[in-house]
Amino acid sequence: MNHYRTLLTLTLVIVLYLAWNTIWVLPLKILVVYFHEFSHALMTWLTGGRVISFVVSADQSGHVISAGGSRFLILSAGYLGSILCGALLYRFSHVNNLLWLLVACFVLIGVFFFGSMFTLLFSLGGALVLGLTRYYLSLFWQQTLLQLIGLASLCYVPFDVYQDTIINASQRSDAAMLAEEFFGFTWLWGGLWCALSVVVFCWALFKGNNRPLVTK
Repeated sequence: MNHYRTLLTLTLVIVLYLAWNTIWVLPLKILVVYFHEFSHALMTWLTGGRVISFVVSADQSGHVISAGGSRFLILSAGYLGSILCGALLYRFSHVNNLLWLLVACFVLIGVFFFGSMFTLLFSLGGALVLGLTRYYLSLFWQQTLLQLIGLASLCYVPFDVYQDTIINASQRSDAAMLAEEFFGFTWLWGGLWCALSVVVFCWALFKGNNRPLVTK
């Protein structure tokens, strides 16, 4: 295991923990919600459906309005997709054009599917920040930003799943809708997603910390 990368990871986790309830981390929290809703949208497209509207809000809520596609897979994709997004960003932060891929996704959603003015501004603002990072900053800082985003998602999603589907199991959520429309209980789906998110979290950290640290 690369000890320098492990030290960087621990530093980023400590920074996130200390700043978690400050305004500085709020954009990262909204970004995790963005990944959640994007995962719903992506699964809609992959299963033959159509995305009508994509919304994220400043209060860290969001929704996707869609037509068609596999309802079961679309409902399942939100939390699992956001934890997978975080894992992939952390694991593959060294990939040269990953930032440009994120910029393209932000622009696509922002221009063609936004369902609120905040969604449009957040999408285009995110694309601008990531594009400037890719163009002006060194590889080290590009990878550090991607790792920070990935870690924020990896840390936030298990907690969010636990809160939404187990602690507040009576509230409306993806897990509650799965239980109503298919089978099982809200806490059952929440527990399954929590377990999977922990497995993905450990995989991402182990694999990501085995890579050499870029310092230029």
